[in-house]
Amino acid sequence: MGVVAVFFIFIIFNINLLLTLFLLQYLKIIIGIIMEDIIVTSDELKQMFKDKEILDTNKGWFYDDKEVEIIAMHNVEPKYLKEIANAQTYKIRYK
Repeated sequence: MGVVAVFFIFIIFNINLLLTLFLLQYLKIIIGIIMEDIIVTSDELKQMFKDKEILDTNKGWFYDDKEVEIIAMHNVEPKYLKEIANAQTYKIRYK
């Protein structure tokens, strides 16, 4: 009887664990849909830093109290790129 009880507890625990993992993946998908990338021009990005919309901290860049990465979007192929810090547009992506 004791072995059967332990077996059922083990099965119930594993089912709960699988459901929890499934729900976490589902929430990541939903949050990813809500938190879309933001594309801004170089001037807009500079203004966002000046207005402290984007904060530069020791832990990274933060926008709306969430950590973001800033990706330069160049209009030329990488092999023709001379100045990597001179992009016209930037993508702000939530991490």
